[in-house]
Amino acid sequence: MDLALGFIRKNKDQPFFLNFCPYYVPGPIGTRDRARLAHYCQKMGYAFPTDPGTINVGRTGHSNPYYASMVDSVDWMVGKVVNYLDATDDPRNPGQKLIANTYIIIDSDNGGWVGEPREHLTDNSPLRSGKMSCYEGGDSDPISRPGARRSRWVGLRHLNQSD
Repeated sequence: MDLALGFIRKNKDQPFFLNFCPYYVPGPIGTRDRARLAHYCQKMGYAFPTDPGTINVGRTGHSNPYYASMVDSVDWMVGKVVNYLDATDDPRNPGQKLIANTYIIIDSDNGGWVGEPREHLTDNSPLRSGKMSCYEGGDSDPISRPGARRSRWVGLRHLNQSD
């Protein structure tokens, strides 16, 4: 993430393309952020794990604190980039922030990983299924266009991308 912010700082005076690829969420499922894991363990009613392994046997839905920690970490990283764009003046357009002329495309390898019968990782409801599926829960990605031409975009849109 620091490299992404440095790239924007260095290139903000000209059009740029940033392909920011955090290595979270596809797998392996785990986290390096002890505080986030502790937060989601408490929120989901688990004791903090002392051994690696399956934590949510028999539970469905959003019930995996490791997966939740990973998703939250990606959200935080993307938020840092968006907040920087929102706070930084656009040297090419006086009076505007960089966010006003920026497309933000959140792309993934499609859908949340539902998991396997023994260990559910997430729930893509109301969409059907998840990653590695041809159903909507497995092939939808969000796209957002904040900024100057926002009136052309109403809310959050989805695009379809095949793996």
